[in-house]
Amino acid sequence: EGAKGIAFGSDWPTVGKVPPLLGIYAGITRKDLKGNPKGGWQPQECISRQQVLRGYTYDAAFAAFRENHYGRLKENMFADFVVLDRDIVDAKQVPDSDIWKAQILGTFVGGKQVWKHPCWGKPYLATSKKDRGDDCPTRAEFIENTRALFTTPNVGMHGCPH
Repeated sequence: EGAKGIAFGSDWPTVGKVPPLLGIYAGITRKDLKGNPKGGWQPQECISRQQVLRGYTYDAAFAAFRENHYGRLKENMFADFVVLDRDIVDAKQVPDSDIWKAQILGTFVGGKQVWKHPCWGKPYLATSKKDRGDDCPTRAEFIENTRALFTTPNVGMHGCPH
């Protein structure tokens, strides 16, 4: 009832790596990538987008006794975060079924960018790579690649070849 203080993670050694976006999707919907079971497994345990994001950030830091250093974007704290291609907190903009399809555009550790997706800033809504003139995937290709990665254990975290 009203989840508080749930620490989420993505590196459980007994079940392999769970991509955070898939964990966020599952926490909100309680469904697999095919939308099953209808209504979600134990739907009374679904939590809000804000609650699951807090679980991956502040609550996870709190569980590790590191809440004074991690878990929030605040002055004098480590700033470890990713930039996504969509606002997954906005349910009007991103339906529940599309949360796991978000693409990571950049990764920041300690407030410094450590990785940038080669396609960041390039339009990838073109219907074909030929239309765009580079090897970045189209949105449809990205979604299909991502679905395959999320259903194959212990592989990369995004559906782009870069």
